[in-house]
Amino acid sequence: MSDMKKTTIGLLPVDWTIKKIKDVCETTSGGTPSRSKKEYYEKGTIPWIKTGELNQKYIFETKEKITNLALQQSSAKLIPKNAVLMAMYGATIGKTSITKIEAATNQACCALITKEEIEPEFLYYVLTSNKDKITALGAGGAQPNISQQIIRELEIPFPSKGEQRRIVSVLSSIDESIKKTEAIIDQTKKIKVGIMQQLFTKGIDHTKFKQTEIGKIPDEWEIVTIEDCCEILDSRRVPLSKKVRENIQGEVPYYGATGVVDYINDFIFDEEIVLIGEDGDHFKKFREWSMTNIVREKSWVNNHAHVLKAKNSVTNEWIYRFLEHRDITPYLSIQGATRLKLTQQNLRKIKIAVPSKLEQKQVTMIIDNIEKKAQKELKRLIHLRDIRKGLMQSLLVGEVRVKMGKAKATQI
Repeated sequence: MSDMKKTTIGLLPVDWTIKKIKDVCETTSGGTPSRSKKEYYEKGTIPWIKTGELNQKYIFETKEKITNLALQQSSAKLIPKNAVLMAMYGATIGKTSITKIEAATNQACCALITKEEIEPEFLYYVLTSNKDKITALGAGGAQPNISQQIIRELEIPFPSKGEQRRIVSVLSSIDESIKKTEAIIDQTKKIKVGIMQQLFTKGIDHTKFKQTEIGKIPDEWEIVTIEDCCEILDSRRVPLSKKVRENIQGEVPYYGATGVVDYINDFIFDEEIVLIGEDGDHFKKFREWSMTNIVREKSWVNNHAHVLKAKNSVTNEWIYRFLEHRDITPYLSIQGATRLKLTQQNLRKIKIAVPSKLEQKQVTMIIDNIEKKAQKELKRLIHLRDIRKGLMQSLLVGEVRVKMGKAKATQI
């Protein structure tokens, strides 16, 4: 490590320096035009960025636009292209994006307008890599926040502009691969939804259909309730606290409505079962995570998941996929102000369509094959993200150098 030196931010190459953000950027923040004045928003043409939109590397468009009048009569400011934006507080604190359009921002965004000696993308990667450290500098309390002053005083590693560009090129190539993989996964999910809709309403090779209380289905299919076709098994156990779940290890998976951890305990189920989430904080959250899952292993289940076991007329796979497809919101009940719950009583009443076991198998195999493709891409995505994380940790401090003329991840 003779070519490295100790600095206030750690080991860096001897030919790198350290700069403060204020040395290489002008900083500013924006504002929110009054919502009570329609003339500030109606027919607006100026893109207006909120911190919730700092969820990707580049920003090309915004959900809202404001008018020139709003820009003139509020604290909103026009930010040039290629400015680096950082969220200073709220749920998105520390998140960073680069503007690819002229735009105004709200007051929770700090805009870093880079000077000639630093590449915006290099600054973006440095800030992204240090998001947790930067966020930790924020004031405590219910809503931590970082100020422009804190951001301006941040020290960052500073290689030559040529090396900045080579580092950016490597990381950008990984980002592009991640973006393409995410697009494939999104498209596969859409295909799956479309095919499930087709299969659960028309089945395979049917020509005659009937209208039922759950929609159109083939004539040969029957309508039954969950109570008719499933055993509802006892899963009543005291749920483990988050702290306990995060620290325990073991051989038996522990399932709840939201996730799985390892748990050492006497198992409850040693057979194939279907789980369906029991409750959520509100409708959207319920639809996002309180879905069905299928378990094929010895498992311990807490009291926030219903446990179903298919009877002879249906398979577990069919129950799993049909409930995944079925909108069960009419069966939810409200507890408290916003909490939605699927009670066992209502679970028993959920109606599903049932074809022959042969057709059940054919349908679920088609869906499984689509999902396998998505899972394959998901594994690739996780691998790419791990590579990206490792490269950022090594490239941005000069631990690994990009050779002159070599700007691909395979040529470092």
